[in-house]
Amino acid sequence: MSNRTSSTILCVDDTPDKLELAATILRKAGYQVATAFNGRTALDIASQEIPDLILSDVSMPVMDGIELCRVVRDDEKLRTIPIMLITAFLKDAESMAEGLRAGADDYLEAPYDPPRLVAKVARLIERKRAEEPLARLAAIVENCEDAIIGKSLDGTITSWNFGAEKMYGYRAEEMIGQPIYAIVPDDRYEELRGILHSISKGARVNRLQTQRVAKDGRVIDVLVTISPIRDASGRLVGASAIARDITERLQGEAERERLIKELQTALAEVKTLRGILPICMHCKKIRDDEGAWRQLEVYIKEHTNADFSHGMCEPCAKKMYPEIYARLHSNGNKEE
Repeated sequence: MSNRTSSTILCVDDTPDKLELAATILRKAGYQVATAFNGRTALDIASQEIPDLILSDVSMPVMDGIELCRVVRDDEKLRTIPIMLITAFLKDAESMAEGLRAGADDYLEAPYDPPRLVAKVARLIERKRAEEPLARLAAIVENCEDAIIGKSLDGTITSWNFGAEKMYGYRAEEMIGQPIYAIVPDDRYEELRGILHSISKGARVNRLQTQRVAKDGRVIDVLVTISPIRDASGRLVGASAIARDITERLQGEAERERLIKELQTALAEVKTLRGILPICMHCKKIRDDEGAWRQLEVYIKEHTNADFSHGMCEPCAKKMYPEIYARLHSNGNKEE
């Protein structure tokens, strides 16, 4: 049930008695009520208060109920407000048809039973509230940057959002009714057949990395999630695919991999000694690429990442500094 105490009805009628009657009935039913004597005044009130429903007479001066419907439906701020027309001339079917075409949601013939008025008002408000989440969801889907495509179980496209238009370059009217194969590369046909088969069994396809073809022939790398769609009875009726363009991301990853490999190759080649090195068998100097003889430690330091700290091995110390070596050796033995 609707929360009537928080719902506002805007009643519009140029006859004070009729206006008061409708307002009284609705107030007793728990609704808040605003009133206006013509369509022009009603528009001003509606723009300020945004009522949950407009209950309007058809025949009024300044602006009648039918024109009120047209103006409300053309107003971005007011267009979702339910409108019910009341007329004493319901037998004029053409007039009521005009009202419905103008945007009225329902109508009621006067004189009417109060319970019937309350029931119709409650139904319209409940319907609006039930539709609001769907409307918000539809707006999100329509304006999503990702391509969101609905299709039947045989692959026929049934919906095509703005994101799909932007990604693939086709307008919705170009693609609805067309097979989804129209944007699939030839070498991905078998993959798509497998997906459609899985969907027909009620399965879901999560984050599949694949490719699609844009209108201009570009191949787009996409990450796709495909979910089965069921009707109110639970019967499988189609699928919804959400595709994200990951072309730039993959290109960036490929570029990073290329740079990493180049860097690794460069690091492997820089400061690395390769091949046969000419070395003097007497002084142990190495001949560089320009023919100059370089000290071993200098050459190695320039061609590798190695560094040197100087010391002396025991045989050289014994040969070069025998006295010092003997004294140190002798001290070492005494300490032992």
